Amino acid sequence: MNNLFLQKIVLLIENRTFIQYNILVIVLEILLIIVAVTAFAFLLTKYFRNARKGGGSMPVTIYGATDAFMDTNKKKAVEIIVEERAGKKMEEQSSDEPYNKMSEFWDDRYRSDEYVYGLEPNEFFKEVINEHKPGKILLPADGEGRNSVYAAIKGWKVDAFDFSRNAVKKALELAGKNKVKINCYIDELENLTSNKNSYDAIALIFVHLTPDLRKIVHKNIVNLLNPGGILILEAFEKEQINNDTGGPRNIEMLFSKEELECDFQNLEIDFIEQAVNNINVGKYHTGKSDVIRLIGHKRK
Repeated sequence: MNNLFLQKIVLLIENRTFIQYNILVIVLEILLIIVAVTAFAFLLTKYFRNARKGGGSMPVTIYGATDAFMDTNKKKAVEIIVEERAGKKMEEQSSDEPYNKMSEFWDDRYRSDEYVYGLEPNEFFKEVINEHKPGKILLPADGEGRNSVYAAIKGWKVDAFDFSRNAVKKALELAGKNKVKINCYIDELENLTSNKNSYDAIALIFVHLTPDLRKIVHKNIVNLLNPGGILILEAFEKEQINNDTGGPRNIEMLFSKEELECDFQNLEIDFIEQAVNNINVGKYHTGKSDVIRLIGHKRK
């Protein structure tokens, strides 16, 4: 009887030990799973951080020039794209060449979150664009994107550039807010090449240049237009020098009808006018202004 009792005691202990062993194994397996998940989360976080720094291979298209991999990272992704483009631009310059002073001026102007010239497109540009069938359009020196984004909303395929990284950043963000795509990048008008017959429309909205550069850029603009393509131009006329409502203080950078007719003699000028307007486009363009407007098309 005693032996039978002892055998039962031993069997009970062995069973209890077996149960404890199984529990220990389960606990260890759970711990291993937790460690594995933690490690995976850490590596995934590191991977996304590298991607956002430009070091990952993850594709990042955003608002046309690129789309963010996460909605919450769209603003950061825009900054990365702009910084990469700006960095490349600076690498192309010689080491002893200072970064373009004018781009610094415009970077400062566009630094705030506020859209300096507002969110609405230029009225003349809007009016002309609305009358034409959408195609491919170029907007040089486009600033914060109010005109390029409007063109995209109307169905145009948009290329736009500016030499201010802050302007490009804000243009891309504006496109994202409006859920349209624009190809917006950092560049200078000096680099505008004459790849013939590339665009159905080109818009120069308050793009003021020194006379020598103006003639080169305007010639390249004509070459870039497809046969039948249109040019839309609005800028300050020379009488604007007498106003304090915006525009260059160098009269040579303001326009006259004769200069534009000479520059665009290879276009068919459909419309050209000098006008006095009350402009209300942000704090820098407000009040009585002398402007000149032109619409032309390239002969077929």
